[in-house]
Amino acid sequence: MGKSVAVLGLGRFGRFVTDELINLGADILVADSDQTAVEHYADKVSYAVKVDLFSADALSELGLENMDVVIVAMGSSLDASIMCVMVSKEKGVPKVIAKSSDSRMGEILLKVGADEIIYPEKESAARVAGKVVSESFLDLLNVDDDLTVVKMTPFSSWVGKSIREVDFRKRYKVNVIAVKEPGKRREPLTPDTVIKENFRMLMVGEKEDVDKLISG
Repeated sequence: MGKSVAVLGLGRFGRFVTDELINLGADILVADSDQTAVEHYADKVSYAVKVDLFSADALSELGLENMDVVIVAMGSSLDASIMCVMVSKEKGVPKVIAKSSDSRMGEILLKVGADEIIYPEKESAARVAGKVVSESFLDLLNVDDDLTVVKMTPFSSWVGKSIREVDFRKRYKVNVIAVKEPGKRREPLTPDTVIKENFRMLMVGEKEDVDKLISG
């Protein structure tokens, strides 16, 4: 059985997250003050509720205590985000993830109880910058403020060499965690795996080291 997830706020970010959760088979509750946005998901999720996200009383009636995760998706409204985070934690939600438009807002939401802050615009900017500076860059995921996972194709200097020969830990301070050829099953990764030109490679490391890797 999938996790129970509540998405509070159905702006662009909230809709994107909800659509992905639907694809992953999660048990989803969505809530927003916009009736049209709520109705769009009425037949797609377990619960779709029109609610005043500024009201503690209204939020308390959503059943958030039954959720494994709450995603607070209103990065443009600090007051509503604070209210949603606080009520969620008061209801005992194990993990509350909040969208933030800037670091100051993120700091405030952490102080009132958020477990994790997401900066969508910042992560999108990092993706664009990565694609600009490196033809090998495909995607990245910031696990937290310091740790980053990057997906990329190999540099030409890696092709034909083994993971051991390139020595990613020593040379780049990153760890290769998976490699895959498009259209084929993922092969077991060993130090003797020989890097091919069409590999898709996943690597993890400190953000500073991943930035240096991408920039070459």
